Amino acid sequence: MSPIGLGNDIGGSVRNPALCCGVAALKPGYGRVPRVASLPPTEPGISAQLMSAEGPMARTVADLRVAYEVLAGRVPTDPRVIDGALYGAPTAKRCGIVRSLEGTTVGTGALLAVNAAAAAMEAAGWEVIDIEVPELVATHHVWQRMLAFDFAETIPILETFMGDAEVALLKTLVAQASTLPGSPQQLFAERLRLQKAWAAMFVDTPVVIGPGWNNEPFHHGEDVAEGQQMSKRDDRLSFIVPANALGLPVVALANGTHDGLPVGVQVYSDHWREDLCLDAAAIVESASTITTPIDPVWN
Repeated sequence: MSPIGLGNDIGGSVRNPALCCGVAALKPGYGRVPRVASLPPTEPGISAQLMSAEGPMARTVADLRVAYEVLAGRVPTDPRVIDGALYGAPTAKRCGIVRSLEGTTVGTGALLAVNAAAAAMEAAGWEVIDIEVPELVATHHVWQRMLAFDFAETIPILETFMGDAEVALLKTLVAQASTLPGSPQQLFAERLRLQKAWAAMFVDTPVVIGPGWNNEPFHHGEDVAEGQQMSKRDDRLSFIVPANALGLPVVALANGTHDGLPVGVQVYSDHWREDLCLDAAAIVESASTITTPIDPVWN
């Protein structure tokens, strides 16, 4: 409906719709794009400060790049953001490919998308290496616990404009997070440990490509259906939430279809390397025959 859409992403909220609708999205890393809220709470809590990022959605990676260049940069109303270089030094053309995910399975469509992306990178002259990303389940627990800090306080505000099923989903998430072990001090120490582990991974593989969603999109209402909303969410967000929990940049893009629905990948890189995400995503996109956005399939 527009050349570029804008959103904010604390658990995939620019990437999830892009993957489901057959377009592309960029979640910038921490400190790259300013966040200035116009709705309460205008001074966000700790999880929104550290994990939420403003980002664009578009039909093409080239359009994402235009939006990135416009959006990035410091403003006085968000002192966390820097005026850093938008493009970094050249790196080794070595790409890590993620075909399996700790704690869950990768479905047929998602694996087809990852395999196609790997082939595109190899054809473009990149060395392609199969890897496992560090401690995916532990990273998910960090995301869930940090998110619960804010939602426990903001649910009364969210109840004024969200549906009952969606509010119930958030309350369940907060309740689940309260059962995870460790103090807040231990949580932030764990977050730093995981950030270091992912940074070490990017030394050898400056770009890492894995599934978008590891299973097919939800049927209508399935993600908030009674009794299954948590498992449905956790299953599909396995490779989504590391970007939020650890403050990393990532591009999500559809690069094919399976059973009439879009499938896609995510391109991760190290902090401050949105440019590498965009460069690799453009290579994957160039080898794709998908027309975006695709015609919807109604179930």
